[in-house]
Amino acid sequence: VENVLFKIPRYKFELDSPFFSGLFSLPPGSRQTDGYTDADPIIIPQVKSIDFERLLALLYPLTLEYKTFTDKWETAEWQSILRLATMWDMAQARSLAIQNLSKTLTPIEKVVFGRKYDNPAWVLEGFTNLCLLPEYLPIEEARQLTTEDLRKYGLVRET
Repeated sequence: VENVLFKIPRYKFELDSPFFSGLFSLPPGSRQTDGYTDADPIIIPQVKSIDFERLLALLYPLTLEYKTFTDKWETAEWQSILRLATMWDMAQARSLAIQNLSKTLTPIEKVVFGRKYDNPAWVLEGFTNLCLLPEYLPIEEARQLTTEDLRKYGLVRET
């Protein structure tokens, strides 16, 4: 990941992700050696090493105080986990990230992240809360929405 070599057990990835489970169960002769030596690592494109490190911290915690450990995480950590868990279809990690992010995201973030990470409940909740605000969206926040989102927002605000 970004030219960083991670040496980790694969069992959590096989267990939690259909993507990795399929990758690790390829028939003999089809890149079977990937990941078994430093010279032939599994290359994971389009992933930042910091995001991968955060996912690893969730999957392989270095503490028995798991709840206390993750309670200290902020939006950036959970968004990293949500991004990769969504990409690799890791249902448990995705659910945990959504649960934790739901507590802290602003209405605009719920709309933006809801669209980005395929969570319609966040989109609906975010729009509902945006439309109930007594003032209109600040321009910085409005820029984060699509043209279609802004049109719908304006229609609801006008009614």
